[in-house]
Amino acid sequence: MLDRRLALAALAAAPLLFAAAPADPLVGNWTLDAAASDDVGAAVDKAIAPMNFAIRPIAKSRLMKTNPVYKTLGITLPPGKISVSFDGYPPAVGPADGSTVKWKRRDGEVLDLSNRIAGGQLIQTFGAPDGTRKNVYSVGADGRMTMAATVTSSKLPKPLTYKLVFRKAG
Repeated sequence: MLDRRLALAALAAAPLLFAAAPADPLVGNWTLDAAASDDVGAAVDKAIAPMNFAIRPIAKSRLMKTNPVYKTLGITLPPGKISVSFDGYPPAVGPADGSTVKWKRRDGEVLDLSNRIAGGQLIQTFGAPDGTRKNVYSVGADGRMTMAATVTSSKLPKPLTYKLVFRKAG
């Protein structure tokens, strides 16, 4: 009788043991909340302000090209990987363990890409010969995604920093 009760209890608990794990809040499709986001052009101007006036237009052009304001963001977590895409462009996919892989941006430039999740944040780093961009993605209590970007380079007098805020799509 005791064995039968244990078997029935085990069967009753089985759905709890195999219930789906809660979805990662980072995963999904997101839409830019422009009003809550920083003005990237103003952030670039602030970062290059100490530069020589003749070099500033070149620096601004390069930084604006490599830091566009995307309207959509998609994050998926395939097994062992992290995939981040913007505006439907091919995603930046790399191992989830923080190791570095080569990744080709849509303009053909090859960058070193690393991804990892730590403390509920997705940390994505792109390395190029002339600098590094680090994107930190986090979801706040209000359900909005913030991407905090930091661009560093020996050619910049100080880092370029800005944030873009996204709302869950659909």
